[in-house]
Amino acid sequence: PPDQGTNFGGLGLGDYKTGEKCPVITLDSLELESCRLLKIDVEGMELSVLQGAEQLIGRCRPTMYIENDREDRSVALIEYIQELGYRLFWHLPPMFREDNYFRNPENIFGRIVSVNMLCVHQDNDCQVTGLREIEGPHSKWQA
Repeated sequence: PPDQGTNFGGLGLGDYKTGEKCPVITLDSLELESCRLLKIDVEGMELSVLQGAEQLIGRCRPTMYIENDREDRSVALIEYIQELGYRLFWHLPPMFREDNYFRNPENIFGRIVSVNMLCVHQDNDCQVTGLREIEGPHSKWQA
């Protein structure tokens, strides 16, 4: 409910039975000429976004940065991206930063991290260092 403190940015579509309907479009429908970077953080709908960008991804092969924090959806998400010819790497930045905007020294997040993947198409010869490569669909970020 809106009268309680919560992270409204963390709600996925369909999380509530009430609310307003909003239109949803695919990235392919935008008919973009080019795309070099695609960042996807859509609260569990990452696979749907990728499926709606299949032509764009196939044509442009952008580097992608994708949230993957839903354990029940992780296997299908990783599998789909790897089938598109991408190498994936875990990126796990901590939620707390000592140099935060308000310089607040209190870490209320403990050791919580944001679970994301850096996805680089196999035809891109860039070298990724400092991140652990995701070997297959059943890879766990905690390992």
